Amino acid sequence: MKNVFYVGVVVLFLLSGLNTGFAQEEPFRKHEIGLDVSGLFGAGTGKLFYRNHTENNAFRVSLSLGGRFMTNTDEGLSGNASQSFSSSLALGYQWNRPFDKWAFYYGSDAVLGYQSNSYVTPSESREVNYRGYGLSGGLQPFVGLSYSFSEAVSLSVETALNISWIYNESKTRVHEFSSGINRPLPTFTERGLSFFYRPVSLLMISYHF
Repeated sequence: MKNVFYVGVVVLFLLSGLNTGFAQEEPFRKHEIGLDVSGLFGAGTGKLFYRNHTENNAFRVSLSLGGRFMTNTDEGLSGNASQSFSSSLALGYQWNRPFDKWAFYYGSDAVLGYQSNSYVTPSESREVNYRGYGLSGGLQPFVGLSYSFSEAVSLSVETALNISWIYNESKTRVHEFSSGINRPLPTFTERGLSFFYRPVSLLMISYHF
């Protein structure tokens, strides 16, 4: 269903801009909104995107949100429940090098991320309650290439290197039914530096206005 939505949005964007030709003289289009469809190919979670252009540069901001809420029942036991949520915010700047309908660009984003997850797993003798969260912050330098189908519609693809500081913390409590003891386990924490290369960090269809 998610793939059908992505494909529908791409087709709608393309059709909306095909009637706007390059032959017409039009005012400079400063604003750009876009939808990252890299999730369609399993390359990312997708995000909403905005760029504010000058003649050769652009300020950019993107937002990604996701969540999952699940329950299931096991043969007479109370239901297992799990929840997860993730979000990321990126602010950055890019330098554009246009040529004809194409534009090569490069720059860097400052990226902040938050994620949380929890679950409750019951059994006949006990119930395990887990809660955890994570924070991340770092830089993501990128290079990209965009193609303009018209003055209004373009397609962009980027590759990026993500360098982030990460902090994770989780707590677990075990409730023993026979004794009634609600026992906390030691808090788990980890922190460190992460870096990874994303061959396709963005695949975005955009509308300019």
